[in-house]
Amino acid sequence: MIGAGEIKKDHRHSFRFPLPPSLSNYVGWRRLTVTLAWLSPIVPRTQQYRVAHLSFGSPRDQLNVSPEQADHQANGKGTVLHEVLVGERAAGYTVDDELAIYVDCRVRVGKLNEPVRFGLAATLEVGQDVHIDVHDEIRQRLRERAQAARVRAAARG
Repeated sequence: MIGAGEIKKDHRHSFRFPLPPSLSNYVGWRRLTVTLAWLSPIVPRTQQYRVAHLSFGSPRDQLNVSPEQADHQANGKGTVLHEVLVGERAAGYTVDDELAIYVDCRVRVGKLNEPVRFGLAATLEVGQDVHIDVHDEIRQRLRERAQAARVRAAARG
């Protein structure tokens, strides 16, 4: 999943994509990697010169994954956040569940008068022994959603 946009202070954006149904009760290796980067205005007179700080909510529970990196708490010192989440236990979710990543914006120092531009990338990987085409399953679910949205729009007239 790739997303981008602009966010104002004290706002939240939501990025969602459907979870592959075949992976729901699968016991085996999987990895979710999420990277968020942004362009922050600066205040050069302070040591903490970046005005905006963005963060994202890690969707750990739905996929039953946890941070893999030894120092994942060190994230947040700059304008790029990167988290690698790995798991092997079954993740029970329903066919219609989706993975939601929330991006939040807060002010660290100074005033934020304009929206902050950002980019978000998320990848979901499964082990080689898994015979699930994650990409095709997600693409099919997205097509179904788009078709349902077109039907609803046509019904409204």
